[in-house]
Amino acid sequence: DVPAEPAPAAAPAAPAKEKEEEMEVTVLIDVNLGMKTSLRLTPGTSISAAKEMLAKADASGGTKVQEFGLRLPSSDKPLDDWYLIDKWTRELHYCSLAPPVEPANISGKWKMNPVKGGDAACFVLVHEQSGGNETLKGWQEGGIDIWDGHVYGDTVEWKVGGCQIKARLKDNRWRMVDVSAKMDQGWELGPFTGEWVCTVDEAVAAQQAQQQAEAGGVALGEDVEVTIFIDRSLDLSTSMTVKTGSTVWNIKERLAGDDPTGKTQPQDFGLKSTDGTELEDTVQITGAWELEIAMKT
Repeated sequence: DVPAEPAPAAAPAAPAKEKEEEMEVTVLIDVNLGMKTSLRLTPGTSISAAKEMLAKADASGGTKVQEFGLRLPSSDKPLDDWYLIDKWTRELHYCSLAPPVEPANISGKWKMNPVKGGDAACFVLVHEQSGGNETLKGWQEGGIDIWDGHVYGDTVEWKVGGCQIKARLKDNRWRMVDVSAKMDQGWELGPFTGEWVCTVDEAVAAQQAQQQAEAGGVALGEDVEVTIFIDRSLDLSTSMTVKTGSTVWNIKERLAGDDPTGKTQPQDFGLKSTDGTELEDTVQITGAWELEIAMKT
């Protein structure tokens, strides 16, 4: 008999692939309200898969993956669905996919604050959008007109006097950063940061009120104390010294500027007299006064 051939030796088993450890990624749903959730993901998970996990976790079934995006905290733009989440990612932000109908209009009064301290400058910008072109006109407070103003995406620039100003727009065009002012002589001022203060109409009204006070019989320059009640029932109030001839709008600007969070804007509230009448922004201060905050509804 012919001896049977020995069975071939079994191939050595491939080493087991080491499983990637899961990591916790925080997803902020609403930054302002502090709403957030978390996902257990492995590095290399796609944004699409993460969105599906979020949609499935919604017990109401109202969350649809095609209706929202996820972005990194350092970016304003949603990540592509094919983007792979790496092991260093620990936070994502929920964001809308719907593009704005047109870029946000930046018309209004802007206050440029020096980063390293010093005097601020204010500009009233009129932003015109037509056929994809975005131009700026307006003036610097004090009466100097601006010219050759343009907005290109997140970049804005204009000229005033012998100076060219350039800046980057942030936060859906509500803020300017890296603001620089280059003089015709070649030297630069800055950097500054820019904050939107109020609408063009409100800026014009405040300016007209100031001009009327200067032209009228109100004696400018006399210091008077104005008390503002935030909540009269709690006897919660503040006070400030202002010049006679100042306007209600000037006081509102001062109050908003004293908010350390920077969230209070003068157009968000009104001031009323002791008889409950809400005062127009152009009303002038003629002496010591008591006022009360009137929130806009």
